[in-house]
Amino acid sequence: DHDNKMYKTWIYFLCKSLTSIPFQMAFTFLYAVIAYFLVGLDTDADHFFLFVVLAILVTFCAESVGYLVSAIAFDDVSVAIALTPPMIIPFMLFGGLLLNSETTPVYFIWVEKLSWIKWGFEAAMVNEWHGVSFLQNCDVANATRGVCYQNGVAVLDVLELSTTSNAVGENIGILFGLTVGIRLLAYLVLVLKLRYSVKR
Repeated sequence: DHDNKMYKTWIYFLCKSLTSIPFQMAFTFLYAVIAYFLVGLDTDADHFFLFVVLAILVTFCAESVGYLVSAIAFDDVSVAIALTPPMIIPFMLFGGLLLNSETTPVYFIWVEKLSWIKWGFEAAMVNEWHGVSFLQNCDVANATRGVCYQNGVAVLDVLELSTTSNAVGENIGILFGLTVGIRLLAYLVLVLKLRYSVKR
């Protein structure tokens, strides 16, 4: 289609991006409904719908990374398969679940800052734990490592996550920015690949 000049690259890319939105939102909402209540998270409607928004944004960001990998690999599936793990695993590793900010080496801070998993995880944790003033059944003698977390702020503190409610809004903005930024980078790579393939 590109060789026949049926439509411009930006039109294709924009339409591809827009048409995937309803499907991604629907599937992510379905996942969120099942996972949220199975895990037993806060049943308050505000907390639930904020979790859904966060899940959708993380999905969009991950999809943008998929677009970038596809653009780099172009039409070679084996290249895409080879590129995906090394591009995704570092962001998972520094996403806050396996390593927190305190244990992240200084030279890998940039990976943590670019990790959409980190921002989504932090916002979801703040959404769940901020405002929890008392944790019941806290037995100091049987607590993990002798620590008993009395409230939600203590839980967030030990994970080196933000303890303010503003963090959720900030993280939503960062996730949106990462989604747009990575998607634009994917488009730029695609355009350059197409120009290079035409010259060959």
